[in-house]
Amino acid sequence: MKGSERKKLKAALFATLRDQLSGEGFKLKAARDKFVRSHEGHSDFFQLVCLDAKPGWRIQPDVGIRIDRVEEIFHKTSGFEVKYQRDTPTIGGTVGTIKEDDNRTC
Repeated sequence: MKGSERKKLKAALFATLRDQLSGEGFKLKAARDKFVRSHEGHSDFFQLVCLDAKPGWRIQPDVGIRIDRVEEIFHKTSGFEVKYQRDTPTIGGTVGTIKEDDNRTC
């Protein structure tokens, strides 16, 4: 599969999911391959990590929850650059690991 075909496949996947997840309040953050739903003081993350599986993709779904106050406290000493602090979940993992203790099962 050529690089341009892979990009089109990925774009189609994210467009389809965007349409489905928008009804649940999620917004696509395309630069991060992530969907985010924000509430008062916390955010839900659903991320599709697209791994090179020549000739196509291996898609690894990840989930996470960010609790803003916990992250504010953590980042006072984390050493993370400020520009990366907004994207850190408080807790999360791969769906496969959460379900089956193997990130490749999902």
